Amino acid sequence: VNTSVGQGDVQVTPLQSAVVYAAIQNGGKVVRPHLAKATQDSRGETVQSFPTTAKRQINFDQTALGAVRQGLFAAANGDKGTSKAVFAAS
Repeated sequence: VNTSVGQGDVQVTPLQSAVVYAAIQNGGKVVRPHLAKATQDSRGETVQSFPTTAKRQINFDQTALGAVRQGLFAAANGDKGTSKAVFAAS
């Protein structure tokens, strides 16, 4: 329960964590969380778009960013990855 609201040992909410991981993935662009890209009518035509803009840009050291990405990948995919079982194909 504490994790879901950012209390206890973990001081961030799952949504805040998602924003951080998204910034790591897209090279430092911090985006505002959103639920939809657009709405469409029954023919698939866009009725309304919801454009997103970056809230800010974090200038990551590219070497450090590469190391973080590599570590995250290894945790999910490496033989000794601590979260490998979570991402294993069923």
